[in-house]
Amino acid sequence: MKQYKIFGTILLFGFLVVLYSCRKLPYGTPNDNLPPTIELTNIAEISDPSFLDSLITQLCTDSSGVDPSCIDSLYNDAFFLDSLYNIFFSQPRLIQWKGTDIDGDVVGFWYTFNDTTHNFAEKYRITIIDDDTIKEPVEVSETLWNWEEDQSLAVKLPASDTLETVVFYVISEDDQGVLSLQGKTKRLASVVLFRKNNEVPVVSFDSTGSPDDGEMLFVLEDTTLTWKGIPFKFIATETEEQTVPYEFSYVWDPDPTWNWSEWSEEDEVVFTENNTPAFAQDGLHTLYVRSRDDALAIGWNASRSIFTVTPMMNQGVLVVDATKNDNRGFPGLPDDEEVDEFYRLILEKAGISSDTLDRSDESPLLTPQDLAPYSTIIYHTDDRSIPVAQEVLADYLDVGGNLWIGGNKIFSQMNAVISLETYFGIDTLDLQAAADFIGAKPMSGFPRLDIDTSKIFPTDEGKLVNVEIAIVTNFINFERLYLFDSATDDPRFECSSGCIVGFLFQRPSTADPVTGDVLTYSKTAGFTFPLYPIKLDSLTGEPLATVAREILKFFGEL
Repeated sequence: MKQYKIFGTILLFGFLVVLYSCRKLPYGTPNDNLPPTIELTNIAEISDPSFLDSLITQLCTDSSGVDPSCIDSLYNDAFFLDSLYNIFFSQPRLIQWKGTDIDGDVVGFWYTFNDTTHNFAEKYRITIIDDDTIKEPVEVSETLWNWEEDQSLAVKLPASDTLETVVFYVISEDDQGVLSLQGKTKRLASVVLFRKNNEVPVVSFDSTGSPDDGEMLFVLEDTTLTWKGIPFKFIATETEEQTVPYEFSYVWDPDPTWNWSEWSEEDEVVFTENNTPAFAQDGLHTLYVRSRDDALAIGWNASRSIFTVTPMMNQGVLVVDATKNDNRGFPGLPDDEEVDEFYRLILEKAGISSDTLDRSDESPLLTPQDLAPYSTIIYHTDDRSIPVAQEVLADYLDVGGNLWIGGNKIFSQMNAVISLETYFGIDTLDLQAAADFIGAKPMSGFPRLDIDTSKIFPTDEGKLVNVEIAIVTNFINFERLYLFDSATDDPRFECSSGCIVGFLFQRPSTADPVTGDVLTYSKTAGFTFPLYPIKLDSLTGEPLATVAREILKFFGEL
């Protein structure tokens, strides 16, 4: 009996010791509350988020070791990466996990996403689907963890994710507030999310807002009120039925390095010499552009080449002759050599040296490269051929050149491709087909111009046919030089306001909003009839030498 009392006393003492010891243990230590666990149940958990790194390293390793150039090449090959992800990964619609706690209950879970490539440097928009209802996109980053009491989550990436690795992380929390990350085990479940059927954006150039491939263009240091720069407009599309905010990045002449611009949602960019170092040298330049969608999926590059020319305009006057080369010197149809000599004499006697370029309707179009060295272009045709419309002349005027046009045929063609009002101050042209023009009556002290009857068709009886009359209503910056002289004094031609056949025009000047300096634009001169039939002194070049001298003074050449 005594032995049982002793044994009972020992048991009671032990119980009190245990009870006292438990009350003395600090709350929250591993000894009294073990952290919960967490594991994914429907997807294999990843322990190494750098799966891509290890896979590419294996692909670029042979008996001689790892080839760094191979690794760089594969990382920069969008097609390879896209194909690789399609093969190895798929995005689960539902992520399921399970949390357990051997000494309590799991009350909920914390989840987040991050990008292992950028190491939390960028945020991602992830759409969480709850009961088939799409909530607002959740922006996730390193510090943003979301609470979830269920043990599953439906996840949808907003679009294909070809170049980045998006990882889902989840941890559990028990009824004592202890996380599975605490304690020695530091449990965390994670999985890489990809979309199996990748659709990357396709980028292209808007044909109406971009130059044609291979087009030659003038380029200046900066935009002006008349030269708006070289614009390019980008378009990005995907075959998926979705609308996403696309971004664009571009690079000019990337060899040897691809220094892409910062990503931007701007789909139209204007380039000048100041913002495009490649334009420091004239020649062929290639623009590469790429696009990415809201999941940072980067599509294929598109490219377009242009040929840029800086208008130096330091070589004076260029005479462009649109007279046909095969005329045989018949009256009314001068040959090319006769016309060239005619203008050479006029300019020589006016004290101006010049170069000559033949551009008949059988010759190629003028290019910026043809015009860029010269500050003044004299463009004329002196037979009855119809010259090709030279739209580049408007571009030349926009960058500050001067233009003198001679001949109704050229004006008729120019009227089809550029604004006569903008560049010449003319509202419209009125063609006079009847043979009634016997000369041009001068204004402002200019000499009279008479027809040389030996230079026109005998059947025209000393009168010139097909003379355009310039109709002008706004005479600001417009100076009348010559009026139509009718053989019959026809009032339709010798109108009270003056039927203009020769003029000077300067585009309206504007004060610079910053400096206050007056900005001067291009100047033009025009004769709406061919000058070759005008009577000319073969020794002095008069009266056209005086006319040329005054016009070139207006242009600043003298």
